[in-house]
Amino acid sequence: MFLWGKGCPNYLSTLFLSPGVTVNLAGTDCLYPLWKVDSPVPEQQTINRIVEHNSNDIRELLLMELDDASWDNAQPLPSLL
Repeated sequence: MFLWGKGCPNYLSTLFLSPGVTVNLAGTDCLYPLWKVDSPVPEQQTINRIVEHNSNDIRELLLMELDDASWDNAQPLPSLL
């Protein structure tokens, strides 16, 4: 899922669908990659766990996307070498 417009971050949200399966999506803000996805599809459950585990970092990234000035304060990842 991808939303485009003022007040929406430029980010993709992955939804796994399957024939005959009902998936519920719930959220109240424009940080749609953090919305709750209720689904019996195993791949979606895996994505949900990954998003939940990284939700603070994803939220920070999304908010930086909405506030272009924040990118000036972004810190690079430390070198792995």
